[in-house]
Amino acid sequence: MDALIPFMFCRSDYPRYGDDPAKSSVPYIKRLIKNGIYFNLVRLRKEGDLMDEAKDREYAPSFMVKRQKQYAYLLHNPYLNVSLDRNHR
Repeated sequence: MDALIPFMFCRSDYPRYGDDPAKSSVPYIKRLIKNGIYFNLVRLRKEGDLMDEAKDREYAPSFMVKRQKQYAYLLHNPYLNVSLDRNHR
């Protein structure tokens, strides 16, 4: 039965952002991370609202919260205080 379904209907993960060279450049991805934006340009949270343990009980798994120094690279936005170039080529 599956062989009768056209291939384009089997792939449900469209649009494929990795296929667009402009959206796969490192500077573009850094800006998305800095501003808390998904690839489909939807914000993760309100603009300027940073996540922390006090605001969100699901901020991070408990083992990461207990070892914040060890997991700082995952818990904190590395681009928050960095000026990023608008050119993403």
